[in-house]
Amino acid sequence: MDYRAAYKTLFNALTDAVTVLQDAQIATEKMYIEAEEDRAANAEPPRGN
Repeated sequence: MDYRAAYKTLFNALTDAVTVLQDAQIATEKMYIEAEEDRAANAEPPRGN
């Protein structure tokens, strides 16, 4: 068995998976920030007594 090739295959797959997870985290963080900005922009001003 070519352990060097097996290690390289595994390492590349792991780093690809980490990149996919990081990209998903960034995308969902942007979604959250945009939702909060929309919510703040559409919020009613406080009513005076």
